[in-house]
Amino acid sequence: MANHKTFRISRRPFLAGLGSAIAVLGQPLIAEADGTVPQRFLYFHYPCGTVAGFGKEGPGAKWTWFPSGPGGPDYTPSPLLNLFSAVKGSILPLDGLDLGDPDQKIDGDQHAQGMMYMGTGWIPVPEDDAPHESDYKNAKFITIPKGTKTIDQYLLDKVAALTAPLVPGGSKPPFASLQLCGTAKSMQGQGFTCTKVVSYSGNGQPLFGEGRSENAFNNIFGGALVPDIDPLALQRHQAQKKSVLDFVLGDIKRLQGMVPGSQRPKLDAQLTSIRALEERVTAGMPGRIIKPVLATEPLTKDGANVDDARHQVLIQNMLEIVRTAFASDLTRVISITMADGNNPLRAKAFLADPKFNDNSDAHGLSHAGKDGDPIEGKGEVAAFYTQAAATLLASMQKTPEGAGTLLDNTLGMLWTECRDGDNHERRRNPCMLFGGKFLKLNTGQYMVIEPTRYTNDIWASTLTAWGVPTTIYGDPQYAKGIIPGLFG
Repeated sequence: MANHKTFRISRRPFLAGLGSAIAVLGQPLIAEADGTVPQRFLYFHYPCGTVAGFGKEGPGAKWTWFPSGPGGPDYTPSPLLNLFSAVKGSILPLDGLDLGDPDQKIDGDQHAQGMMYMGTGWIPVPEDDAPHESDYKNAKFITIPKGTKTIDQYLLDKVAALTAPLVPGGSKPPFASLQLCGTAKSMQGQGFTCTKVVSYSGNGQPLFGEGRSENAFNNIFGGALVPDIDPLALQRHQAQKKSVLDFVLGDIKRLQGMVPGSQRPKLDAQLTSIRALEERVTAGMPGRIIKPVLATEPLTKDGANVDDARHQVLIQNMLEIVRTAFASDLTRVISITMADGNNPLRAKAFLADPKFNDNSDAHGLSHAGKDGDPIEGKGEVAAFYTQAAATLLASMQKTPEGAGTLLDNTLGMLWTECRDGDNHERRRNPCMLFGGKFLKLNTGQYMVIEPTRYTNDIWASTLTAWGVPTTIYGDPQYAKGIIPGLFG
């Protein structure tokens, strides 16, 4: 005989969860009706550099980052930038920015330096009580200096719009910020912190990303919307491709006959409100969903280990979580690294159809030289990560919000921690701003900055545009001030 189990929650946690769902889901829609939409920041990292398209990397390279012609709105995109053709009017690729100490006269892991410097504007320092490292040139026990934070956390402190309620008397987003990563190999306990983390709340205070999509799914959407519900029940609902509103509605219907008569009108009114909200979310607002449906992540692929095999779909799932967490106003600040600076995943295993022979991990491939096969491999890896970013931006562009789109209302930075993996070159470091229409970001062009500036100057310009006048961000020796023309 089958053993049928009925999922029940007690009346008080249910009503609390119901109220939470209405508050969290209703606020963005109420605010949007009044013309108010959230402002957001997305800090988006991909590892190990790219193929620039000039010098020794130019001849024969298929996937290159920098356009060969002049800048301006009529630029001809490079192969990598051409992946963003669907959102060309919403991106601002930049050339002429140096990252950190461009002469690399300091010690410490070069990838980690770039990752920490990008967000803080300061050269990393040894951790307190760090163990002795005989090869300090590649030291791994390094962190950001005291008194600093990465830009995502700094913006939270300085820009009220990133944390303030959307409606008077409303609540703040449930999560001040989220940290995600495209592989469980980048999580806490998986090796040296310095190459895995892009978000820090202070010296020796890394904010590790979540690299398991189901955990991110349940932690962000389940706990935020319906507290005190069994995570296994949420996972079953996920497997059935149900939304969180389906989850709430099903339990309301079961409880209708169980609540006291005095509570029935209130419950019916809440049910009607949720049904109306569901109709607006799923029908009246195409693409605006509250809870993502995750794709099944493969466990094997041609003998690859689990982390290699699932990397592509895991990133797809994490980026859909980014989109829906933003669209639901569960947070307004997200940092994500698609893999750590010493990327340990084997490129031939996570790429769909690799055309190169090098079978080393992606970090090793980034150091494999400038011959034809390594350049092809580096280019395909860069294209893999760039395409993932382009897909997310296109999806955000298709998500209506207010008078514009989710992309319009999100300022983002796509970046890597070095230009060239072989020598960790940080001059003309590849990066791209996107979205930011609410700040009048001058998108739709390729901006060449001459003479060169520092990436610190991007953040000084960003803070100023966001209403926080800033002349120098980070270490003054690597900062020259606001970049003219970056924002309107």
